[in-house]
Amino acid sequence: MELNPFDICPCGSGKIYKECHGKKDMVKKAVIMSEHASPVREAGGGGQTVSPKVYRQPEVGNDTQDEPVMIQQPDIAEPVMIPQPDMAEPVMIPQPDMAEPVMIPQPDISEPVMIPDPGIQEPTRIPQPFKRDYPAAECVTLRKGQRVSLGMSGSLGKIRCEMGWQPQHPQCCIDVSAFLLGESGKVPSEDWFVFYQQTISPDGAVEFQETNQGDIKETIGLDFSRISSEVHKIVFVLTIDEAFDKGLNFSMVNNVFLRVKDANNPSQDLFSYNMEEYYASITSVMICEIYRRNNEWKLHIIGNGVNKDLAGLCELYGVETE
Repeated sequence: MELNPFDICPCGSGKIYKECHGKKDMVKKAVIMSEHASPVREAGGGGQTVSPKVYRQPEVGNDTQDEPVMIQQPDIAEPVMIPQPDMAEPVMIPQPDMAEPVMIPQPDISEPVMIPDPGIQEPTRIPQPFKRDYPAAECVTLRKGQRVSLGMSGSLGKIRCEMGWQPQHPQCCIDVSAFLLGESGKVPSEDWFVFYQQTISPDGAVEFQETNQGDIKETIGLDFSRISSEVHKIVFVLTIDEAFDKGLNFSMVNNVFLRVKDANNPSQDLFSYNMEEYYASITSVMICEIYRRNNEWKLHIIGNGVNKDLAGLCELYGVETE
């Protein structure tokens, strides 16, 4: 008889054939005359035993169309679930307590105490030679017509006005003179005329000196702290002695110069002027003037000449001569 995998197995186990013979070859579907089954007697055969017939599946390639072959797949084991170790919760490690910053009180800083130094007196103010806006170590070269400030009255000391020249004629003898003038432009009296025969002014502020050292011929010193309030201007002149009698003039002179120095430091020139114009028509030269205006003393470079001798200049500035 032909067995179906889902039929009851003839072995008497009571299971279906598939469950009873599940580990055997299930590829071929056979009809087995089981040895477990009892012999079947042929009906009407007088009790003759008939052996069961075995039907086999045709071989592969047989043209006979059979039922599809059921190919058993290997058992696929269920995946094993491997338990993972428990991940412990992160441990929170407590940090040490951070102490609050300690505020260290600072000592009170009081106002500086000025401790008087016993025996130290107020410094004595020494009058400065003059006040200006350029370094004292630099000499300022002036030109004809220029004016510069020397400083305010009461703050100036002493200066020296040095003059020199080079005669081009052997008979040229040049003298330096200073006329101290009041507001009227004239000398207050004959005493305010300073030259080689009257070497100092009545107030002692202006003094004549014959030097003859190197190229310096004559010098006039000026002390601002002693100048009389009557004096507003001081004119410095150069004259040729007996110019008219000997027929001399300033075309016979060369390298006329003026140097203004600090009397306390005569080695340093403060201002300088070199005369550039020499004419045959002049016999005297107003080289410069120092004047006071609005309580300030100034230096003015004149550099002009006139055709007058010393007597003529004395008459011009109000000095009476015999």
